[in-house]
Amino acid sequence: MFASEPISEMFEAVWAAPAELSRRLVLADALIEQNDPRGEFIMLQFETSARARKRSQKLLDRHRAHFLGRLRDVIVPGTDVWSHGFVVEASTTLVGGDAGLRAWATVERLVANLTQHEPRELASPNLVSLRSLSLVPEPVDRWVPWHVREAQKEKALRAVRQWLAKGRRVGVLQRGREWTRDPSPAPYY
Repeated sequence: MFASEPISEMFEAVWAAPAELSRRLVLADALIEQNDPRGEFIMLQFETSARARKRSQKLLDRHRAHFLGRLRDVIVPGTDVWSHGFVVEASTTLVGGDAGLRAWATVERLVANLTQHEPRELASPNLVSLRSLSLVPEPVDRWVPWHVREAQKEKALRAVRQWLAKGRRVGVLQRGREWTRDPSPAPYY
């Protein structure tokens, strides 16, 4: 990459090949030249010292919304985990959007809060790094009978599997580990 390359193209290069960490360092250098705090943040995340971790956390706390960009609208606040300057893990609410955000490219682990909408985001070509998906079912009235709640879960799982298959990420969701928690335990009758 050349120094004259626009910053937006450098971000695109990172998202096109998230595993190539050298692209992140080139981006960090360019951002530092423009006095963008994300450049320092990326560089600090490559270091392992306690001082670097503390400074990177301070930058993240101060500039999280800037670093997230448009992802700040879809990621549940405080659930984001960062590596080498980019989000690698987060929780989100699936609302049937198209996940057109290129920044999804670095996300490897996702906890998805299901809603009544079909999870079209899971078919997005931007989720290139996704390796693990956990689902949190939509909260239901605690008086709903257990068998009805299980039927609702199965319907949601069918929709999730359909959209994962469209995105060719079938192995991401493993049977028996679909749900991370159930906020309303089944009552005994």
